[in-house]
Amino acid sequence: MERTITTIQDHARELNLTRLAVTVDVLLEEARKSEPSYSDFALTLLETELSCRRRAHLERRRKIANLPLLHDLDHYDSGVQNGISQVQLQQLRQLLWLDQNYNLILIGPSGTGKSYLAGGLCHKALKLGYRALFRTMDDHIQTIRFKEITAAAARE
Repeated sequence: MERTITTIQDHARELNLTRLAVTVDVLLEEARKSEPSYSDFALTLLETELSCRRRAHLERRRKIANLPLLHDLDHYDSGVQNGISQVQLQQLRQLLWLDQNYNLILIGPSGTGKSYLAGGLCHKALKLGYRALFRTMDDHIQTIRFKEITAAAARE
């Protein structure tokens, strides 16, 4: 039995099924106890691998997006008067504006939740498989200044 598990782990690694390679012994033990059908066991194997891959892809997209913190809009305090209503927030959370190729610019005084809201929308988009990049207005201004400087240097 040990040889079989080792062989399964080797095959899983060769097929880049990394999560399956590490958990196959635990999954087999659980299957011995619960005696699922072959199709249910195969589904469990695939779901285990997919779940791990989805988490890894999400984590990679989060790093690339450069989110300052993990923002969850489920914890957003909509009671604070910041100019956005609960209805507007729900509409933004549907992310229809992404599919329609609209950009959002959040403007307002300091401390009104703009960054939290932007980060939360970005996080939600990442969870749905979109790619994103979190940028502040200062980041955009620095980019514009850099392009102006390099363009001026190229002219000289």
